[in-house]
Amino acid sequence: MDESFAAMNKLLDSEYDQPLDSEASGSAQSLISWSDIGRNGKRFVADGPTKAQIPAVLRREAMQPILLIKVLTGSAPTANVMCRRI
Repeated sequence: MDESFAAMNKLLDSEYDQPLDSEASGSAQSLISWSDIGRNGKRFVADGPTKAQIPAVLRREAMQPILLIKVLTGSAPTANVMCRRI
């Protein structure tokens, strides 16, 4: 199952472009390679809220959001990725 998931993840990989923001996960300057981030993580990085969009919800100034990615491996039948934008 892991191999099937990995193959599908790579197949759908080209939907999102590598971020240009040096502070974004997967950017050229990031410690996390863009190729190591799965499709859902890439979608989260690419489509997440921006610093400019957040004040409309919070009704106060916001900092640039960051994304934390934790890859959980082990006994699970597929790779689990937990993403959280803070």
